[in-house]
Amino acid sequence: MLGHLVAVSDGMLPILGFGERLFQNFNPFFISNPDKSGMEKPTVDELRNSLEAINAKLAAGIKATTTAEWFKSTRPFQKKISRKNLTEIKLNILINRTNHMSYHVGQMTLLKEK
Repeated sequence: MLGHLVAVSDGMLPILGFGERLFQNFNPFFISNPDKSGMEKPTVDELRNSLEAINAKLAAGIKATTTAEWFKSTRPFQKKISRKNLTEIKLNILINRTNHMSYHVGQMTLLKEK
C-alpha cells in the first residue's frame, strides 16, 4: 500500500502543474501490475524517502498556487467549467487524491494493529 501511495502522489505532480514525476519507475510495481506480480519491489526505506521528496514538492506547489489557480481546469484549453469537466478542476483533483490516500492510510493503520 505504501508503494501505491507513493506512485499515486507522484502522479499528482504533473496533473497539478507542479513539475514532472520524481519516481515514474515505481509505476510498474504499484500501478500497472498486480500486487502478486513477483516483481522485486523497492524497500520500505526507499519508499519512505521517495514519499518525503514527493510530499515536499507537493507542499511547495500547493503553497505557491493561488486561489484562482485552484479553480482552473487541468486541461490547458478549457475555457468554461461545466458539470462534465468539474473533476478536472485542480482543487477537486487534490481533494479526491487526498481522500484516496486517507483510505489507504486507514488500511495500513488496521494492518499495524493486527
